[in-house]
Amino acid sequence: MCIRPTTLTIGLGGTGVAEVWLEDAAGYYGLDVRLAWDPAVATAAEGAVEPLWEVFDPSSHIVVKNQAGWCSDGGGQRWYGAWYAVANVTPAAPFVGSGRVCTIRLTGLAPGTAALAVTSAEGATNAGARLSPAGVGATIIVALATATPSPTPTGTPTSTAVAVRMAAPSVPAVAPASPTPSPALWPSRTLLRPTATPLRRTATAPPTPTHTPGATPSWLPEPLLPTAGQMPVDEGLLRLLVPFLLGAVVTAGVLRAARRRGG
Repeated sequence: MCIRPTTLTIGLGGTGVAEVWLEDAAGYYGLDVRLAWDPAVATAAEGAVEPLWEVFDPSSHIVVKNQAGWCSDGGGQRWYGAWYAVANVTPAAPFVGSGRVCTIRLTGLAPGTAALAVTSAEGATNAGARLSPAGVGATIIVALATATPSPTPTGTPTSTAVAVRMAAPSVPAVAPASPTPSPALWPSRTLLRPTATPLRRTATAPPTPTHTPGATPSWLPEPLLPTAGQMPVDEGLLRLLVPFLLGAVVTAGVLRAARRRGG
């Protein structure tokens, strides 16, 4: 018989479960097992153990004893631990092999280490023969509770925009050069300024008509032609008289022609 696990680590205020195993058994029909440990380190979470029906028959059995905590055998022995006794009844068959008998739930009371000892273990066959399995205990360790660090949320990192003002590169100030026209593109010009000359109207005497011999028709009256020494006829008056004179000349010519034909 043994306790598993061999080292039971419990956090302060936490609970742990120890299992009672019967190994390499042959012909077991009943079992009485007693366990003990230091109650200053760990206590029984419940007032009884939890039976497991791997060794004994789940329907054809009788539970003789089931205690956890302070136990007493009635003969003056008192201890802190657990006491569990169970036996099969007819028609259950004897157990052969290995399996769990029960479990015990413990609560860590104070930091420290304590032995979980198998103080007594006795078995019997269905014929009443006694069996004495060797008991192997375990160790209880109650440790200070270690705070489990909370997982750091792995969210999308928030980028912090940092405004960086870049200084504009200094450029030396250069005075704009006066545009000098190229001789090839801008030929020199001489600006001519016209000089206003006042116009003066000069009265010019109309030309003096001259008489050319032979050019004057014979039928032109002599008094109408200017002669040397006479004053020139006024130009406006001449313009009024010319049509009249021409008409008179034409009329005179027509009359002469008519006379010649009549004579």
